[in-house]
Amino acid sequence: MSAKAIREYDGKLILAYWLLRSPLLASQELPQSFIPPTRVALISFDTSILHDVNNNNPELAFNSHVTRTLSIMERTHPWLLTEKLVVKPDQLIKRRGKSGLLLLKADWNEVKQWVTERAGKTITVDKVSGVLKTFIVEPFVPHDSSTEYYININSVRDGDNILFTHEGGIEVGDVDSKALKMLIPVDAPFPSSQEIKENLLTNVPSSKQDVLVDFISRLYSVYVDLHFTYLEINPLVVLDPCDDEPPKVYYLDLAAKLDQTAEFEAGPKWAIARAPRNAGIIGEVDVGNTNVDQGPPMEFPAPFGRELIKEEAYIQELDSKTGASLKLTVLNKDGRIWTMVAGGGASVVYSDAIAALGFAHELANYGEYSGAPTEVQTYEYAKTILDLMTHNSKPHPEGKVLIVGGGIANFTNVAVTFKGLIRALKEYKQPLIAHKVKIYVRRGGPNYQEGLRLVRQLGDDLGVEIHVYGPETHITEIVPLALLNHGSGLNNNEVQLSESIGNAIQDQMVDTTNYTQSSKHDKGKVNGESSHKTEEDFTPIANPRERMTYFETPDSQPSHPWYAPFANNTRAFIYGMQPRAVQGMLDFDFMCKRSMPSVAAMIYPFGGNYMQKFYWGTMETLLSVFNSVEAAVNKHPDVDTVVNFASSRSVYESTFEFFKYPQIKTIAIIAEGVPERKARQILHEAKKRGVLIIGPATVGGIKPGCFKIGNTGGMMDNIVASKLYRPGSVGYVSKSGGMSNELNNIISRTTNGVYEGVAIGGDRYPGSTFIDHLLRYESDPNCKMLVLLGEVGGVEEYRVCEALRDGRITKPLVAWCIGTCAKMFTTEVQFGHAGALAQSDLETADAKNAALKSAGAVVPETFEKLPLCLHETYQKLVSDGTIVPQPESDTPKIPIDYSWAQELGLVRKPASFVSTICDDRGQELLYAGMRISDVFKEEIGIGGVLSLLWFKRRLPEYACRFIEMILMLTADHGPAVSGAHNTIVTARAGKDLISSLCAGLLTIGDRFGGALDGAAEMFTSAYDKGLTPREFVDTMRRQNKLILGIGHKIKSRNNPDLRVEILKDFAKLHFPSTRLLNYALAVESITTAKKDSLILNLDGAIAVCFVDLLRDSGAFTADEAEEYMKIGALNGLFVLGRSIGFCGHYLDQRRLKQGLYRHPWDDISYFVPTVGVETARTFVSQDQVIEKRAMLAGLQGEQECRLAKNARLAYEILFNESSISVSVSINVQVESSQEQHTLTKNNHGGSAINALDNQQPTTNLTQNHSQKPRQKFRKRSVTLDICVTKSLLSEELKTKKFPSRTFIKGIRINKDNSANFNGNYTSVRNGIMGTQGELTNSPQEKEDKQITRRCLKFNDVPVVREARSTDIECEKEKDIKQDENGCEPNVQRKSYTENTSRLIIDKRQHPSPPPNKLFTDIQTNTNTIVITASPTNMSEYDPNTSLSYRAKAMSLFNSIRNARLHSSRHSKSLPYHRFTSGDETTTDPFSTAVSPIRRKRKLKRRKGIPIPHANQHNGHKRRHKKGCDHIGKEDALWIDLTSSRLKMFGLTGERKNVDEDTLWAVSI
Repeated sequence: MSAKAIREYDGKLILAYWLLRSPLLASQELPQSFIPPTRVALISFDTSILHDVNNNNPELAFNSHVTRTLSIMERTHPWLLTEKLVVKPDQLIKRRGKSGLLLLKADWNEVKQWVTERAGKTITVDKVSGVLKTFIVEPFVPHDSSTEYYININSVRDGDNILFTHEGGIEVGDVDSKALKMLIPVDAPFPSSQEIKENLLTNVPSSKQDVLVDFISRLYSVYVDLHFTYLEINPLVVLDPCDDEPPKVYYLDLAAKLDQTAEFEAGPKWAIARAPRNAGIIGEVDVGNTNVDQGPPMEFPAPFGRELIKEEAYIQELDSKTGASLKLTVLNKDGRIWTMVAGGGASVVYSDAIAALGFAHELANYGEYSGAPTEVQTYEYAKTILDLMTHNSKPHPEGKVLIVGGGIANFTNVAVTFKGLIRALKEYKQPLIAHKVKIYVRRGGPNYQEGLRLVRQLGDDLGVEIHVYGPETHITEIVPLALLNHGSGLNNNEVQLSESIGNAIQDQMVDTTNYTQSSKHDKGKVNGESSHKTEEDFTPIANPRERMTYFETPDSQPSHPWYAPFANNTRAFIYGMQPRAVQGMLDFDFMCKRSMPSVAAMIYPFGGNYMQKFYWGTMETLLSVFNSVEAAVNKHPDVDTVVNFASSRSVYESTFEFFKYPQIKTIAIIAEGVPERKARQILHEAKKRGVLIIGPATVGGIKPGCFKIGNTGGMMDNIVASKLYRPGSVGYVSKSGGMSNELNNIISRTTNGVYEGVAIGGDRYPGSTFIDHLLRYESDPNCKMLVLLGEVGGVEEYRVCEALRDGRITKPLVAWCIGTCAKMFTTEVQFGHAGALAQSDLETADAKNAALKSAGAVVPETFEKLPLCLHETYQKLVSDGTIVPQPESDTPKIPIDYSWAQELGLVRKPASFVSTICDDRGQELLYAGMRISDVFKEEIGIGGVLSLLWFKRRLPEYACRFIEMILMLTADHGPAVSGAHNTIVTARAGKDLISSLCAGLLTIGDRFGGALDGAAEMFTSAYDKGLTPREFVDTMRRQNKLILGIGHKIKSRNNPDLRVEILKDFAKLHFPSTRLLNYALAVESITTAKKDSLILNLDGAIAVCFVDLLRDSGAFTADEAEEYMKIGALNGLFVLGRSIGFCGHYLDQRRLKQGLYRHPWDDISYFVPTVGVETARTFVSQDQVIEKRAMLAGLQGEQECRLAKNARLAYEILFNESSISVSVSINVQVESSQEQHTLTKNNHGGSAINALDNQQPTTNLTQNHSQKPRQKFRKRSVTLDICVTKSLLSEELKTKKFPSRTFIKGIRINKDNSANFNGNYTSVRNGIMGTQGELTNSPQEKEDKQITRRCLKFNDVPVVREARSTDIECEKEKDIKQDENGCEPNVQRKSYTENTSRLIIDKRQHPSPPPNKLFTDIQTNTNTIVITASPTNMSEYDPNTSLSYRAKAMSLFNSIRNARLHSSRHSKSLPYHRFTSGDETTTDPFSTAVSPIRRKRKLKRRKGIPIPHANQHNGHKRRHKKGCDHIGKEDALWIDLTSSRLKMFGLTGERKNVDEDTLWAVSI
């Protein structure tokens, strides 16, 4: 149901909060002329205390509860103590004033007394009895009766009606006749203030009209904004104005209904209005519950007189959590007739049938389950009904009846739902027998044969009388069978089952027709005509070699008359991912021999554009899936129909998107629960655009032989049985989708079949109505007969009556409205459909049936007689020649999907796997047959789960506890064991959890953890052979075998393993027998006599104890126990337990962020055999390895000192010598197989240079001569420590914070005293150096047009920066001439790195700073340092000092070059690049990176000396092209001290930990 009543309290809270907040719909601004009343209180009592069987005096407990509740009200609503009050029940009771349920002008004490006297008491109002438990209290408003008005807003199909009368109050009388009315059409603008006054306020004094206009405008805005469907205020009090104040407005009594389906949109607004802070509640509120919105969700109370019992509340909650529909209303808990009906329409039909037979007083419940509920949901629903049915301890003397009925389902798997029913019936076997319950079942739909078979089989086993019927029986025929013990005699659906093999699916798959038999051949003859079969009558059989078939998209839409929206060439879009519905439509198309599929494409906004495969008969075809409507429409201009499967939340937007395209003429909206206001907007917009809307809340429609919408008609077996593959002569229209399928069945059995059928949907405002489709059928010459199946609620049937009277409908119409039982219920009952509720006598089913009959329709006495009326009407049309029966063609055959055929048991194939421990196919997971819910209910623990999955049985409790003990004891044994070690090493290598766990598990074997199986086999074999413990030990000793399970590396007899002690104590205490454990302990006593550590270890203890468990627990046979020992069950226990610890070690290492593990050298004994030791294998001698390393290093004696000196010089170029604290440690080690040489020399401070210049290596030699002398090689290492301290730097530099990885890169001293800085181009552009000067651009075209020159100014002294893109090469030497700013950098050799630029400072124009202030701005970007010359104190710098820098630079360059030349002669295979400059071959150890683009080109090599390259560390051997980046001996030195460049010097760099005063330090 969509429209649901709310309490008066909640309605007033909504108005109080939103009257001044909701957006106004009025076109003009309205002044606020009133203040909504906000003081209102709700008193609610828990009446379940009165029925608490555990309470000895429930009445006394309830009185205490009342007193306590009223006391709380005084604290939360203090105004109750000071105001005159009004109190009344708030339980949807009408006419409370006339029933004496109203107290006026009372103080709080009087209110408490009045409430106490009535709380928990049963009263009767209008023949309805109920218990009072909720009261509303408000301030009393003194007023005159002349100030009372009445206002009502209610929704109808065409818009919203506003009713207003100036005579309100208790005696308002007949509002419909006396009230003034104004209809606001859907989507029409709100009327102006003048229109409201003229239409509604003509009898209101002019002084109050403005405030009423304001109030009505705001009230209607709230009505629309918060999705009200009904709102009545009586009386509405408007007090006269006084003292220049506007009139005051009070709504004293209120009744309202909200659209529950709009909760997803308006729910937050409902909630915030009900929040305690907005409701005026003072003090602490319940903080235990967390609401999804800013207040509690809206509550929809049950009608007065029908309390929502816990079972109803449970089903209501279950319904809210599923897409299926589950409804339950208990009408008479002591009734003997209970129903469990599938389908909203079918549930009403069964109630009508019971009431028609005079058993309405015995009907215990109304309910329905539909929408494809799962097995579990059906089980819960059935269990609730059975529990209610059998809860009474005293059985009914006549017994009870359970009617399990339903129509022919469209898409619900009957077998699945019946499995849930069968499960519930089995649980209630004894109560059902005790209450003498008879069960009658009638069902049809997908897989109904299997479902009915299961129920029949249950009847044989259950001991309960069960009668089972299928769709061959009329839907309600089981009602008289159950209640009268005989049928109605009107079952026109019965057929001779001998005409079929009993399985429509098999009839489809296997052609059982024997055309040689005359009885079969003549079956289709009508009036003597022969049913000759042509080639077109047979379904073509596809060539199995042609698996795919393709269809061309038509260029334009086919033309149809207005009355025939569906034809055999109709094409549709399917909105939403519904492959099952699409496949059903394609199967129907193939069966009807359409030339192309009715589905053109699918639209799924949440996916991409792709193709999806479907079956076309036995072949396959591809359908497009689009993610937008626009793309689909542009691709398929022939489509004019849409089947919209969007949810109720999004169907409004998607439908309006289709309205944008004129080619769309028909839209079927499948979703149920579309908000009523949205549905009305859709239908009115469709009417404007001429679009036919079917739905919402519909299954669709079908035109046999042409087109079907979605899942209409059900599975192919029902389509065949109902003859929907070819057209008939009867057109029908129904509200219910399930009943439409039932109509297909009834019509096909009583007439020549269906011409077209539509289910308009069960919501209150369907897009198209009965009259819309009946007028289409009337205009269609091929439709000869009309059928209408209406229901209680709504007035659309009266429009059909009008059409019958005025002659717009002339064809015979058979009509019936279901819901005739509603008049027999004492309380308001909401039937399955949202619109199935009579708002007045005019909307009752009886009134509609009478009106239709008087208008000329054929109306049966009951629904059970509907088939008879259909048959009689059809025969009259045949008799007068209106219908000419045609011979039946052969039933078309359609292939069935393999999965569905397998579920039906029609095909079989060998399984690829066999599983006997777990079953996940049903709605609930099974462990060895035990439901997962029972696993938790019975609290079997991990040991019980393991017993189910490993041993397929429930073990005794002590056995489960023992298994859990094993897992706990074997979980971990420290990080030193091999498995944990491997896990840790793998984790520190950066591998994932699974890899690390596997690395640890792979170490488990006989030597580590995997001895359980072996120990069990050894001890068991010895014990079974009858060997004494001593004989067993002696035998193993003679065989030189270790006894698995005996011995420990650490533990001993005096230091026992506590884990073993725990196991032994538990086994001896709980096991029935510990024979093998005793035997193992005897063996231990012998082995420990030999050695104290030869004790029974954990593996052995687990093994022998578990064997005792297998053999003596009684849960296993001897063969089973032996088998489990052989197949590795015992080792599995260790693997499972230790996996816990391995996972823990992995997580521990990742949590600690441990780096890559490398085993220390001092923990490894290196021994590499020399040549000749083993002739069968080839070894490389250690001396050869040392020689090779020496060649590569190229370090000889004095060169070590020279390199250290060169490194020192490099830093002197950048820093003043006095700023450097140098610690030089020279360690020279000479290694050979027999001798060592060591040298250590330390120097400090500035004397390090002299020491290095004069150092001659001193050797301390210890030599052991061997028979064969070997060549001696020396391996030396030099360590140079350099640091820069704050105390020796300028004050400005001291304040700078250097990054932790600061280093110097890219300083170049040119021969003309200019310095080159290699910095990051982007960083410079962003102004890293901008603090020292202004960055200006001065581009100038060059000959190669590839170099951009920019000028950076420092104190108006320009500095040239060159930038080159990475894919440009220097083909020849170019000189950069003086630019417009006068800079002459004179750079002849240019080299570039990717994304870098060069900053060139001319020292002749840019004076150098004094010592210690040369570099004052150091910026870091990744691995780049930009060093900025300081503009301060430049006048203090002597330009002549640059000569010393140049001298030192050239000296350093020559020294390093000579060293590299010397070392390069020893190896021709070094992967260095070769360069040439002029006639002289030189070496550049400072070459820069080569771009990836240049790397791809073919590079030529010239003869020269190989040099190291900056990017060798990344694994690439890059080479420069000929003539590129030359450098000569007179060029300046490029100093780069990154770790990768230091390797080119034969040095290694490492950052040092320094003290607080140190800015920068490196170890080279």
